[in-house]
Amino acid sequence: MRRFATLLAFGVALWVPSIGRSATLDVQNVTGGFDVLAAASGATFSGEGTGDLDWGLQIAGQGQSGYSFAGALPGSHETETDFILGTFTHHNQPIVAGTSITRARLDLTINLVLAGQARTATASVDVAHWETSNGGQAGGLCADGGANFAGVNVNGCADRVQLLDVIEVDDEFVLGNVVYALQVTGFLQNGEIVPQFWTSERQDNSAVIMGRFVWLRDIAPVPLPAAGWLLLAAISGLGWAGRHKRKD
Repeated sequence: MRRFATLLAFGVALWVPSIGRSATLDVQNVTGGFDVLAAASGATFSGEGTGDLDWGLQIAGQGQSGYSFAGALPGSHETETDFILGTFTHHNQPIVAGTSITRARLDLTINLVLAGQARTATASVDVAHWETSNGGQAGGLCADGGANFAGVNVNGCADRVQLLDVIEVDDEFVLGNVVYALQVTGFLQNGEIVPQFWTSERQDNSAVIMGRFVWLRDIAPVPLPAAGWLLLAAISGLGWAGRHKRKD
């Protein structure tokens, strides 16, 4: 009888397991690499494919402008709950006009463990970069509408980083009969999700990138194939025959 129970358990294990839509994910690490999607005709840049992208001909040795990304520390997160993917920083220096990028993409890779299984999720964040004229526009105003040499424009007109794809879902992955994906929810600054931010010249300005793991859909459980049902029937018959023989 004990042998029959073991064989029956093996047959039932042929079913695909199902888990609930809510789950805990253990994020092991987050990495990111930048790619330039568009740039001015005289642009010069370096660091593509890494977490540090630099561009522009520097003025009087003040350095290039650039972006950097630092992934968040490991942690456990519930699905459908925002968490920090990492920190995006704009390093703003005065550079020669016409040597800046105008659009870039940050490709994120998240290594995680879900229900004891190692997974990898990816997502992309596209940003538009506006390298403004430090001298301002007509009337002495800067591109942000503020006065030059005041406020965020204290060192010359500030430059803008604008998030183009506030929500982007990529790389679906399946566990049991549930399909999940990573969703980027936006930049977070001063406790608020923002679509853009302005950075003063000769300053660094950071925003954290927020994301969440979302349920996309359920997959119908895979039915036990006909051969599986025949196996179970055979096992059941063996169990019945064994019991009958012992009675005889």
